[in-house]
Amino acid sequence: MAREVLCFTALGLAALTPLLVSRHLIQLMDQLAGAELRLADLLALGRCLAAMLSAYALPIAFLLGVVLAVGRLASDREVAALCACGLGLRHLLAPVLALGLGVSALTAGLMLEVEHRAQRELRERVRELATHGSMIETGAFRRLGDRALFVRERAPDGELRGIFIADHSDPERPLQVAAERGRVSLEGGRVRLELRDGDLLLEGLEASRVAFDRFDYSVEAEALLGVDLARLRPREMPMAELRRILERARAGDPLLEYRKQNPAEYQLQIHRRIALPFAPALFALVGVPLGLRARGGARSWGALACAALLAGYYALLMFGQFLALEGGLPAALAMWAPNGAVAAAGCGLLFAARRPG
Repeated sequence: MAREVLCFTALGLAALTPLLVSRHLIQLMDQLAGAELRLADLLALGRCLAAMLSAYALPIAFLLGVVLAVGRLASDREVAALCACGLGLRHLLAPVLALGLGVSALTAGLMLEVEHRAQRELRERVRELATHGSMIETGAFRRLGDRALFVRERAPDGELRGIFIADHSDPERPLQVAAERGRVSLEGGRVRLELRDGDLLLEGLEASRVAFDRFDYSVEAEALLGVDLARLRPREMPMAELRRILERARAGDPLLEYRKQNPAEYQLQIHRRIALPFAPALFALVGVPLGLRARGGARSWGALACAALLAGYYALLMFGQFLALEGGLPAALAMWAPNGAVAAAGCGLLFAARRPG
């Protein structure tokens, strides 16, 4: 039984992980519009996404493995043979539940130690792309609020050529910069352009032009990249940091230096990382009776049952998170309610499966 479940789980994980990574990679491409990504860049981004999403793919694959494995045994009459030998539902459930506890432990490790590190590494990859200048689209003007940036071309070594900047952030002193070449780097939350061999035009009552050998110009990273690189998101923080911020919030600190000032954001992250690892063990309680309902080779039943259960579970999770952020529900209840719903459904299905006929 355990071998069957592990086999189907591995197959589900091998199919599901690339799908999730591809979906999120396509979404990430919207933020990287204009970037000239190499194969190595895509592989690095994919590796970060796989590490981030494995904590979600593993419970889903395990549920699919349980339902398909038990469903195969039921449709091939092997469950009936086990019952004839005096082995009941608890004997069928025991190995699956033991595997579920193991998968829960593995998921907990991924949630507590891997996910936030992968989130931060993904952010660093974006920083690296920005540092090499690949985030700046060549051959087209790009609007950055009150500024406009144009780069004619980019050399293979990352050097930018033919740079023009129109800066109207100060209406009283508009600024125009033209440079033959330059390089881009990231410092904190700002992108710095190190420009070489150009002219600086200061407009005002009397326009003046100044030639320069080197001129440093910076712009907010959020304006150029579409993301705030200066501050971490709650998902990128370890548990110790989340708890420390919550202690500050309870003491009355407004958390102005953080990207998220709502304490519920940090409470949700803490409870999410603790509650979600329980899902595989609870899925074992639900998956066994669902798999037993397969009859006569109805293999599609397993996929439909998994889809319905997962849709309900994550819908409750997202709805609870929304209510918690709006102040209508405690963060702990929002994250643990889906587990309670699955546990209740599992107990009900197991009770129904014990009844004869």
